[in-house]
Amino acid sequence: MLPFELLSDLQAIDQGKMYKIVKNDIHSTMDSFAKKIGASPMGMFKSLEEIFECFGLGKPEVIVLDQNKKAAVVRFHDTPLRNCSTAVVPGALAGMFSFLFNKQVECIYNKGSAGVCEFRIE
Repeated sequence: MLPFELLSDLQAIDQGKMYKIVKNDIHSTMDSFAKKIGASPMGMFKSLEEIFECFGLGKPEVIVLDQNKKAAVVRFHDTPLRNCSTAVVPGALAGMFSFLFNKQVECIYNKGSAGVCEFRIE
């Protein structure tokens, strides 16, 4: 789960900085976790759903996952962070997928409807 202290501290800064801080924090956490369990980024793809839930982002629905193009579309239904800053979830996804793809990627809020948030990672 994202540390409460991190989320509360982030509320005092602008969205762009928050996005970068969350992205970098999640990326380094993923890297440390993978080293502890002896998994590669490719091996971590197999545990994607558990990773999202571990960070408190909710259960993802991966609509598109293209490892060759280093792109994905992820949808969340009723994410616990839906009322958080608009930078937290995209920053977390960018950090996770930057680690998983072994390439810096960005995440953009795609669209949403009642209780559904969709994000494009590329």
